[in-house]
Amino acid sequence: MSKSDYAREFAIETAKLAFTEDVVKLMERRKISRAELAKRLGCSAANVTQILRHKNNLTFSTAVEIAQALGAWFNPRLRRMW
Repeated sequence: MSKSDYAREFAIETAKLAFTEDVVKLMERRKISRAELAKRLGCSAANVTQILRHKNNLTFSTAVEIAQALGAWFNPRLRRMW
């Protein structure tokens, strides 16, 4: 794997981690369980767990649905790398 491949993978995992950390914080603040979030999303609690553990490929559509289920906005932003 090349250096640029590692940088790409690192950036992807960092973005996933930042999103899931925000989701968990909102869930805790609003006292929403994984089961309740799953109900709001129309999926299983196991599916929510897989998303939060980065087992599924998270799409913008799914991120928006999760944010809306938590009463929040999903707003991806680009930042300069250097």
